[in-house]
Amino acid sequence: MFTLFFCPVYWSFIQDPFLYEELCRGVVEDSSKHAYLKIMDELVRKGAQAIVLGCTEIGLLVGEEDTKIPLYDTARLHADAAVKWTLE
Repeated sequence: MFTLFFCPVYWSFIQDPFLYEELCRGVVEDSSKHAYLKIMDELVRKGAQAIVLGCTEIGLLVGEEDTKIPLYDTARLHADAAVKWTLE
């Protein structure tokens, strides 16, 4: 069983142009990474035991080395499943 947390700060963050102005262009600014890590810390404080990186570009911003809880990067999960399916 799991609980889904919604973080209002996250919603305002993903609406920020940083997603298209930075990550989609391969640019990772320290300020954006720091802001996202603050959001992750807030989710952990609320009880999150894992975080799903549901936007494919977020894996460019943060990784497992940035946190002590599991991260599920949907871009990597989809790529791994596609490779597995192709090789079957």
